[in-house]
Amino acid sequence: MAKNKIVDLVFPFLGPLIAPVLKAKSLTIVGFLVCILAIIIVPLPSPILDFFLALSIALSVLIILISIYIPKPTDLTTFPTLILIITLFRLSLNIATTRMILSEGQNGPEAVSEIIAAFGEFVVGGNMVIGVIVFC
Repeated sequence: MAKNKIVDLVFPFLGPLIAPVLKAKSLTIVGFLVCILAIIIVPLPSPILDFFLALSIALSVLIILISIYIPKPTDLTTFPTLILIITLFRLSLNIATTRMILSEGQNGPEAVSEIIAAFGEFVVGGNMVIGVIVFC
């Protein structure tokens, strides 16, 4: 089965939406970079930040799996560009999460992103001394 047939089979309702994006790949990259700048500039609400953090984790796992299972290195010639764009995306998420923690952190863990609160609770374990030692 060709790639387009698989996409049409799995996502039949996305066909008309994906077709223009597949034709304008350079515009897609520019749009993604503009979204990265928007993440840095605009303060994001907690659910949207949670979505972007989950997307970042999923993309990193996907890139690792693709790079492990690729048969020839020449099959992934866009790898340096991909790593650069994903690194910029993660950097923008770091800026957005730092802004959220510094501006909303005094209201407690429920005021910040649930993923950030869960990760902080996992690392610190509820002990302030361990948190100071780990993060300082």
